Amino acid sequence: MFGRLLFVGCVTWGLMTALLAFTRSFALMCLLRAVNGTALAALLPISQSLLSELYDPSQRGTVFGMQASFLQAGTLLATILCVWLADTDTELGPHTAWRIIYLGFSISCIPLAWLLWSFSRVHSDQSVTSTDSSQDIDSSFVNFTFTAIMLQGIFGAVPWNALSFVPFYLQSADITNTQAALVASSSMTGAVLGGCGGGWLGDNVEKWWPLHGRVLVAQCSVFSGIPLTVIFLLAIPPTQDNIAALALIMFSQGFCATWCLAGTNRPIMATIVPENVRATVFSVEYAVEGLSASLFGAPLVGLVAESIGYREEEKGAPLTHL
Repeated sequence: MFGRLLFVGCVTWGLMTALLAFTRSFALMCLLRAVNGTALAALLPISQSLLSELYDPSQRGTVFGMQASFLQAGTLLATILCVWLADTDTELGPHTAWRIIYLGFSISCIPLAWLLWSFSRVHSDQSVTSTDSSQDIDSSFVNFTFTAIMLQGIFGAVPWNALSFVPFYLQSADITNTQAALVASSSMTGAVLGGCGGGWLGDNVEKWWPLHGRVLVAQCSVFSGIPLTVIFLLAIPPTQDNIAALALIMFSQGFCATWCLAGTNRPIMATIVPENVRATVFSVEYAVEGLSASLFGAPLVGLVAESIGYREEEKGAPLTHL
C-alpha cells in the first residue's frame, strides 16, 4: 500500500511540475503549486513510516539521516541551477530559464516513479491492523514527548524557512549570482554530511546513554548552530572579499545544525507512535511544522525587511543602509 501511495504522489508531483513550466498565469501557477505541494508533502510521512517498519530502532537514526542527506543533495542541485540560471534568457523569452528547470525536474520523476511502482509490486506491505486506530492516534497526540517534539518543530522550522533569503541577502550586497549560489550551496553541502552524521551520532550516543543520548545530540546541534548563524549575519561583512569565509561559516552551520531531525526527532517519534498510525501522526506533525514555517519564516522576514527600510532600488548599497 505504501509503495502505491508513493507512486501516486511522485507521478502527481511530476505532472504538476511539468505544467508549471508552461503556465503564463499567476493564478494558475498558484493553483498548480498548491497541488504540487500537496503531492510532494504526502511523500515524506509515508516514506518515513515505511522506513520505521523496515529498520530496527537502533538503526533508524542512520537511515533517516541518509534520507535527509539525499533530500539535501537534491535541494543543493536545484539551488545551484536556479540561482546560476536566474537571469538566463532562452528561446521562450527573457529570464525564462526557470521553465527549463521545472521541465527537467518533472522528467526526472519518471525513473523514480517506475522504481516506486516496481517496489509496490514486489513488496506486499504487511500492514498492521488495529480495531482502535483512533484511540492510538489520540494517545499519541497527548503523549508528552510527542508534544515536546511538536513544539520544538514549530519553532525550529521557522529559521530554516527564513534562511531561504540568504541568496537574496547576498545579491543585495552586490555579490554575483554565482557567488551567492556558492555560499548558499555551502550550507546545503554541510547539511548533506550533517544528515548522515547526526543520524549516526543519535544511534551511537543512545547506546551510551539510552534515555538521554538522542536529546543530547539535538542540544549540541542547536547550541552550535546559533552562534554560527550570528557570525554569518553580524560578524562577517557580505562582500566579495569575504566569500570564502562566508562559505566556510555556512558549511559549518549546515553540518552542525541539522542533527535534530535524523538523530533525535524522527527516531523518537517512530518509537513512541504505534506502528499502525505512524503515517497519520507523522503527517500531522509535518503539517504543523510546515504551516508554522510558512507563516513565520520567509514571509515574516520579508515584512520585517520592508518595514525597516529595504527597497529594491537600493540594491548594491551597504547592508547598513538596507
